[in-house]
Amino acid sequence: MPKNDREREYSKMLFVYEGKEVKELVNILGVPESTLYYWYREDNWVHIRQNYQTNPRSLANELERSILKIIEICKSEDGPGYVDGKAADSIAKLNRVRKDILKETNYMGIAFDVIQELQFFLKDRAPKILTTRLTALLQDFLKYLMEKTA
Repeated sequence: MPKNDREREYSKMLFVYEGKEVKELVNILGVPESTLYYWYREDNWVHIRQNYQTNPRSLANELERSILKIIEICKSEDGPGYVDGKAADSIAKLNRVRKDILKETNYMGIAFDVIQELQFFLKDRAPKILTTRLTALLQDFLKYLMEKTA
């Protein structure tokens, strides 16, 4: 991979996954600001970051990092040296939300996979008129599931 492509991918990764801003990337990577803004617009970094940040698995991972940070603070010199009742309550609440997010994600993922396989099956084996009608119904069913879990 050419150096320019590596820098482009690395800068996008830092922007999307690490939350760095373009102006910070100039100092970190030494890439001209105009080049970074070109990549930013061309590859639609903002959209990719938004999708990453609202992805259920990313949200669950962020909750897990928050839980670990609470534990770290409690055990630090500034904290009580142990996880007290208030912190334990916060950890329990965050963990419950995290598990709910993962459970719903898994449920929707399985439903989506089954429907997708059924569509492939229908495309190969069913008459076109039936496939068209069933595909529309399956799409409606997916919308129903998304509304139900929202």
